[in-house]
Amino acid sequence: MKRILVVLLTILTASVAFTQNPTIRYSLGMPQPWTHLMEVEVSYSGLPSSGQTIDLLLPAWRSGRYVIYDFAGDVQEFSAIDGKGSNLVWEKTDKLTWRVRKGTATTVVARYKVFANEVNQRTKEMDDDGAFLDGSAVFMYVAQYRGLPLTLEVKPYKDWHVTTGLESVKGSTNTLMAPTYDYLIDCPLFIGNQTDIRFEAGGKPHVLSIQGEGNYDTEKMVTDMTKLVEANKEFWGRLPYERYVFMLQVSPRHGGGTEHINSTAMGTRPSIDDTLMMWPAWRSLKWGSTSCMP
Repeated sequence: MKRILVVLLTILTASVAFTQNPTIRYSLGMPQPWTHLMEVEVSYSGLPSSGQTIDLLLPAWRSGRYVIYDFAGDVQEFSAIDGKGSNLVWEKTDKLTWRVRKGTATTVVARYKVFANEVNQRTKEMDDDGAFLDGSAVFMYVAQYRGLPLTLEVKPYKDWHVTTGLESVKGSTNTLMAPTYDYLIDCPLFIGNQTDIRFEAGGKPHVLSIQGEGNYDTEKMVTDMTKLVEANKEFWGRLPYERYVFMLQVSPRHGGGTEHINSTAMGTRPSIDDTLMMWPAWRSLKWGSTSCMP
């Protein structure tokens, strides 16, 4: 009888170990933002020892934009180690995939840099004024673990701070959490000295976050956004989020916008005149009072 119980316990333990989900952690650093290089680390611990390889992928797309990108082309200095710090052999199997030969290792840590100097497509941009990133352009993932929860530790440059739709881990301002990889990459990040204006609309907290200087009127912007939020709630009957972030980049090089799950990333020129110069056909239009141009 004792032998049967031992066998059953062994089978049960093996079954639990096989079905146990790995712990997924991301880290994002930017020690020299003027180089445009973001330093990324992703670790998977608690992996099954049976698999000999693990594939890390970087998307060729981002949410809200029907375009094929070459984010993988901006990856530099990729490396991988196991839980003991030993180097792991890896190879590129296609444009998007880094295959790491882990053997029986149960922990894989991948490190790489991403060149971030793209402005108009709202994917990844960083210099000594601040950073913006859409997670799909920066963070690799393992396909079979795409639906698992994860954490992201951001290491801002000097006194920079983070603004995003992601929630912070309790007690840690710069460690964020997401229920899945897809949720992570649907929450873009501002990292810098952006101005964060908090306000309530429709009974829920909102943030207007602005990177850059312009002739905007923040008080009027908040008033207008509040009206839009409350009209939206009245029309649909509810607001499908707990907190919402309006992210606005102000620069002669910016324009357009992309909606996300609990935030929106927008770009505008510093003044109305700058915007009109970009589209000559608009010059004949008579503009009234406005808080922010598209």
